[in-house]
Amino acid sequence: MLNTAMFSLGGYSYWKVSCHKKLNHYIDAITKVDDDSELYYLEIMTDSAPTYAHWDFKYGVLYIKYHGTKYSEMELPFFEPDLSNYDRLIEKMRLYTILA
Repeated sequence: MLNTAMFSLGGYSYWKVSCHKKLNHYIDAITKVDDDSELYYLEIMTDSAPTYAHWDFKYGVLYIKYHGTKYSEMELPFFEPDLSNYDRLIEKMRLYTILA
């Protein structure tokens, strides 16, 4: 089960979808108000590696961060995330990390 929240501020809609069982698992997104077709920002947080991924669609940037015994951050080649298969998305980020 998912918890969903949305609010608007300054012409943008801020969306948050979080897991009902694990509150530290969430997806944040920013779109224009009344226009969800253009995504400006997407962030995924989970307790698996990578623990944090941040897409900035305006500038075409993807950052991932790892938390664990040693904190690290790296920029990966930008790609459009496919949110229909979460496990495949995580595996793609892991592969890009190895190849980067």
